[in-house]
Amino acid sequence: MIEIQPLKIGSGVRAIDYYADLVGSGVGAFISTCVFVAWLAVGNVMQWDSNWWLIIGTYTGLVGYIDGFVLRNVYFRQDTIVNDQFQKLVDEDFELFQYLNLEAPQEHVIKDKSLIYRMSQFMGVICSMPQSVLLAVLVTVGLLCLASGMQWNETAQLLCNTPTMIIEGFLFNVLIQAHNVANTKRRVVMHDILLRRLKLLQYARSIGADSEKFGIKCM
Repeated sequence: MIEIQPLKIGSGVRAIDYYADLVGSGVGAFISTCVFVAWLAVGNVMQWDSNWWLIIGTYTGLVGYIDGFVLRNVYFRQDTIVNDQFQKLVDEDFELFQYLNLEAPQEHVIKDKSLIYRMSQFMGVICSMPQSVLLAVLVTVGLLCLASGMQWNETAQLLCNTPTMIIEGFLFNVLIQAHNVANTKRRVVMHDILLRRLKLLQYARSIGADSEKFGIKCM
């Protein structure tokens, strides 16, 4: 039986998981649908003016801003768990090769020391921190208070949705980059695991063939 122990998390991370479960379920889709329907319903009352058009942008900008940080945090933690499990599998492979006194196939290592790669990795880690999610929530609350003080005019709504949508787009670029890097590394790790398992299989077959020959001689 293989058991993967869950990571120890605090109340803040648990709240992030609850929120992610909510927005990633049918409940989240239902809420988004209700907001969209309500936005269409008030269009005639607001005479379809510029302020009405900005309402949906403000909603998607603020929610997407928080969701970007939440998504990065959840993905980073799940990726960490998967990497740990792969590393345990790699360690067990090398222990088995050492026990059998076999030379293990050479591992392939991806080395990318470019400035862009290092900056991407650094920003990926920063954006995945629970503190970044908390900061996003505080910024959103601050923008809501500011917009309320400005009576939700066009300028207030532009202040709410324009910066947040720019940061949201940046976050999704970071997420895609992290996803691509993780997949590339994982393909290399799985390829190395396959090579080691094939060598172990070849060794086991050779031992089986020798035992069979020895049994025939004994008869």
